[in-house]
Amino acid sequence: MQCSSKIKKHKCPRTNKHKCPHPGCERVCAAPNHLVIHMRSHTGEKPCKCTFEGCGKAFSQSGVLTTHMRTHTGEKPFKCTFEGCGRSFSYANNLTTHMRTHTNEKPYVCETCKKAFTQPSNLAVHVMTNHTNKDSREYKDFREKHNAYKRNKYATDDEFKAANKSRDALRRFLNTIGGTKSGHTLELVGCTWAELVAHLNNNPYGYFVGQNGVHIDHIRAIISFILFNGPIAQRECMNWNNLQLMWGKDNIAKGSEYNAEKYAASDAGKAIAKLRVGWEKEFPTNEVEGEASDSDSDSDIDDE
Repeated sequence: MQCSSKIKKHKCPRTNKHKCPHPGCERVCAAPNHLVIHMRSHTGEKPCKCTFEGCGKAFSQSGVLTTHMRTHTGEKPFKCTFEGCGRSFSYANNLTTHMRTHTNEKPYVCETCKKAFTQPSNLAVHVMTNHTNKDSREYKDFREKHNAYKRNKYATDDEFKAANKSRDALRRFLNTIGGTKSGHTLELVGCTWAELVAHLNNNPYGYFVGQNGVHIDHIRAIISFILFNGPIAQRECMNWNNLQLMWGKDNIAKGSEYNAEKYAASDAGKAIAKLRVGWEKEFPTNEVEGEASDSDSDSDIDDE
């Protein structure tokens, strides 16, 4: 970690002496070092450089560089104090958001329908997609930006593409009642639509497919599979044995955690292990043979 511009802390009353001289900027800083840092927003100066090989990113503040370095080191200093959880995070705001999965706090409320959210970004998306005129320039800009992000991720991130195609295929399979364009998905799931619904609905909590607030959860998280690496991983991920209904809050709290030993000892893990023998005979090399999606249907990027 390297920053070529170290500034000594200096306590000083907020006066016009520390007013930004940039034309049109009314910012007044509490101390001269704050003004120096602020001026970088005008000059574009980024003296704090990441020294991790191959990165090359630079930042205007040393604190931002410190936070960035955690993407390389994997350091997660912010730990959840909720009993039995044990999760930790690289950023304080992620921990704050995570704690709401325990407390069920939802401080961001939609003024129109009073629906509440744990994060302001989720509220913003909700307002845009549910309470904004679809013909407005604001909505069209939002949709364009959202679709541009997804197109870029689809083009540059194979795992993002495969995971989203898996979710889309499963959603379409359930929403169309096992109808059209579901042959490949049917093969991946390993059972009919009616059998899958019956399996998901057979749970001790009384949850049912389509129930508000209930998610279809992958027992072993999608992110733990390399889905673009071949049909065996795709079948393991999508197979009905690896699917269950889970309350949305619990699913979010669970996140992408995956313990290989614990999963192997579970009913789902044992069932998948038996099926895998047959899959390995069918695909002995496990070569790449397409993503987990309907073979005759492209995944819609625009998810309006």
